[in-house]
Amino acid sequence: MATRRKDIKPVDRALADVQAQIETLERQLRAANTPPAPPSRVASFKSFVKEMLTPPARQAPAGSARRSHDLPDVTTNPMHDLEAEAIPFVQNREPDLFTQAGRQPALAGEADDRLGRYLAAGSTRPPKPTLKRVQRETRNRFFMWLGLSLVTLWLIIVVVR
Repeated sequence: MATRRKDIKPVDRALADVQAQIETLERQLRAANTPPAPPSRVASFKSFVKEMLTPPARQAPAGSARRSHDLPDVTTNPMHDLEAEAIPFVQNREPDLFTQAGRQPALAGEADDRLGRYLAAGSTRPPKPTLKRVQRETRNRFFMWLGLSLVTLWLIIVVVR
């Protein structure tokens, strides 16, 4: 049998002390982290209502608050960024849509006056033949009268029976 005791070394003693300190710190953390009992719903509601119904306390205006509403010391012009470039008072001649770039504008009596013809005609499409339009209107009028007479005849037959 072994009757001899094991000698405790200083390193083992220091390690045991450190472990004991860690255990006490863990116990203290667990005790601190326990959540407090939740307040009752009635108490929380009463505190909420009391907080909402009490007017805010009057505070003396602070000097810094007054200073924030003052105008800045720097002179600024916000409209400067919105201004357009300077407009020169010189007319720039640009080529017309209906004339070529290197050519003088056509006179009113020339044959190549497209703008005058378009404005006089009222449209860029050629005019429709009038005979076809008259024939179509006559045909549509005939079918309209034929349909109305058939509807009238049917109404007379229904009423007489």
